[in-house]
Amino acid sequence: ESLHQLTTNNIRLVFWCLFIREYKNIQSFKYVTKGDYKHPIWNLTSIENTYPNCIKLSGLLKHSLDFLFIDSSNHPSTFGYIFLRALHNGQNANQAMLTALHAKAELFKIYNVFSNNKFIISGTNSTFRLVKDYLSKGILDSSKLHNLHVREADEALFASHKFHKNIIYFAKDEDAKLDSTEYSFFDKAPYENKVLIIKRLEKTYFYSANKLEKPKLVFVLVTNEDDEEIVGNIYNLIGLSQVLYYAMAICSSHETITNNPYLTFRELARRHPAE
Repeated sequence: ESLHQLTTNNIRLVFWCLFIREYKNIQSFKYVTKGDYKHPIWNLTSIENTYPNCIKLSGLLKHSLDFLFIDSSNHPSTFGYIFLRALHNGQNANQAMLTALHAKAELFKIYNVFSNNKFIISGTNSTFRLVKDYLSKGILDSSKLHNLHVREADEALFASHKFHKNIIYFAKDEDAKLDSTEYSFFDKAPYENKVLIIKRLEKTYFYSANKLEKPKLVFVLVTNEDDEEIVGNIYNLIGLSQVLYYAMAICSSHETITNNPYLTFRELARRHPAE
């Protein structure tokens, strides 16, 4: 009754949570019989037909949508926000999807400067797990970041240096031993170029080393609410893309940082969708 009352007030509904939940169910073959999806109660197409003034999203269910959301509660990713904002600006679902994909392609172009370098990405903290999750979902574009080779800590520190010369490592404070003369496992890993990253509250510290040197602080990134999720002290895509970009620049010895992911995102957020 409340939904019907809303639609009479010229309000257009977007059934985002149902849209993403149905996509997840289809991907896991839940409620799918003989190729047809049918939930016992909630079905997006049926709901959309009930409220004809809503913005119809069901036509997108055949596409890969993992890059639009970040968690089990279906919160939108940064690209999901761009998608929803495009709907708000009057685009239909297909146009909004193209806008989100265009923004994704434009953002990851800035990493082309590192295309001739290869990097081992590893670590022991939540940021490393976030990198793996975002790569698997397509929030981080693996086609543009194909030179990032994700390895668990043991393999990265004890074996991968035989085949690679660059490592970017996300560590907990207690693992880094930065204030100790004792060498950590990271210190002992004989990569030619090494970057150690430690996140402490609203600052991210970048330490650099070559081969068996003790890491030295070379850069501090100050983060704010634009760079992190609302809870959990973890980066959102804007924050994580900055951290990866600066780490790759330091590790590959680029003397200047030619692009700023944060400013690129701000420009993409302001820009009108390409025709």
